Amino acid sequence: MKRVLSPTKALIAILLPGALIWAACTKNNNNSAGPTSASNTTLMASVDASADASFTDLTNNILSTKVNGQSYGAVDDSTSSFSQVIAKAFLQQHVTVDGPDSTNQVSISVSPGTAGVWPETVTINFGSGFRDLWGNVYTGSISMVFSAPLINQGASVTTTFSNYSFDSIQLTGTHILTNTSTGDTSLSFSVQIQNAKVTLPNGFWVNWNASRNWARIAGGSTPLWPFDDVYDVTGNGSGSASGGFTWTTTIETPLQRAYVCPWFESGTVKIVTNYGTGVLDYGSGSCDNQATVTVGDTTKNITL
Repeated sequence: MKRVLSPTKALIAILLPGALIWAACTKNNNNSAGPTSASNTTLMASVDASADASFTDLTNNILSTKVNGQSYGAVDDSTSSFSQVIAKAFLQQHVTVDGPDSTNQVSISVSPGTAGVWPETVTINFGSGFRDLWGNVYTGSISMVFSAPLINQGASVTTTFSNYSFDSIQLTGTHILTNTSTGDTSLSFSVQIQNAKVTLPNGFWVNWNASRNWARIAGGSTPLWPFDDVYDVTGNGSGSASGGFTWTTTIETPLQRAYVCPWFESGTVKIVTNYGTGVLDYGSGSCDNQATVTVGDTTKNITL
């Protein structure tokens, strides 16, 4: 299994330049239902899904963070992107090591770095560029403040970014993950994404805010082993993008996500845009990159 950002960055890189072009061509068109409404609403649903994918991947990385043998996250996944980076740095207070191509470096620090003393701040500084095992290039730094080990009920981690990008896609904002579990096997989290912004090299940007609740519905018998975990995800969000696009979303049918699948496998999201209203449908439960957006009597297929 590989936890990589490739599906996310590919979706953003393909869709967002198209959104910029479409906005320039259709901004002044009538907002009534029709081809323009269906196309623009579909486009906004796709852009929202790609922003969601970026932060969902971040959530998975945070859940599996382990520092110098000490688990900060709630599951044990040594294949996640950040776990690979941390393992490569042989983290002890502050260590710098070569990346896998022996040309870039990453430094990692923990403060205060004393076992059992909380909160702990884990900062991964990718500098001017660090290439991971799967070819993703990170720059800048990411900081995660853990109030306690995330497996503990009520524990939270606040993640922020400084000049951070992956493969030239810049990411800013605040990600807050809180353990809202009520029992040993009923693992659940709230995810608050505040003032997020995704910016492409061509200058196209997306602003995004979202509130999510993750509830584990399978895998509770192996609490630290994530590969059999399945989550129901509920919540809402809102966004805007270059070209005058705005939207709000509400998850109407819980989105189902297996930890080992890079996409939501089922569930529906209602999206209300300044061009129309549609429903994003992730399908019937298969782990694939296909979804549909329905606006009125028009249904369009999208590839995640």
